[in-house]
Amino acid sequence: MSISERFTLCNLSNKMGVVSAVCPFDSVTRRYLTGRTLEHFNPVIADKNAEYENLFQLQIDNLKPLAAFSKDDTILNLTELENIPVQLIIIGTSNNGRFEDLRTAAEILKGRHISTDCRLIIYPGSRSVYLEALKKGLIRVLVEAGATILFPGSHNALDCGCQLLAKGERALITSNYNLFGSLDSEKSDIYISSPAAAAASSINGKLTDPTRYVK
Repeated sequence: MSISERFTLCNLSNKMGVVSAVCPFDSVTRRYLTGRTLEHFNPVIADKNAEYENLFQLQIDNLKPLAAFSKDDTILNLTELENIPVQLIIIGTSNNGRFEDLRTAAEILKGRHISTDCRLIIYPGSRSVYLEALKKGLIRVLVEAGATILFPGSHNALDCGCQLLAKGERALITSNYNLFGSLDSEKSDIYISSPAAAAASSINGKLTDPTRYVK
């Protein structure tokens, strides 16, 4: 898994009922940290003979695109949710806001335009991600598709007193909904999905399985 994918797994693990998630230190982690740290670090690695209470193996190639529902944290196949209208779609922050995520969204939206029935807001995960996306032309593709690009970073991005959802509207986001203080998960239906699903859904203005849009 890439570092971006590990960020998403660990940050969104609580939506799967997990208390905490850790990806073991390996060569991928070492390459990512090279040049990014000011001090020497010693990784904490499990003993070779460590015993675990349970071991599970998941064949991820067989997983279907999924979405989590905020009201009861149920996980459903997107094919079961297709055609449910959504009025607000948010891609980004610390979860699913890395360069690879913006590239996935841009590949789906290139040459297309978001539905007039929904709004697409994008938060690049960091300043460096934002700059790289600008350099590679991703931001232009997303803006031309109708997206609004807001400030980068991982933060309580929308806890600013503004009301983004009107009564009866739904949101589809790629981050923990507790990062968005103005999205009232008790009064509004909020779904959590991947950037690919979010981009595909923005085209149709409704929850969409992104499979047919991904090359």
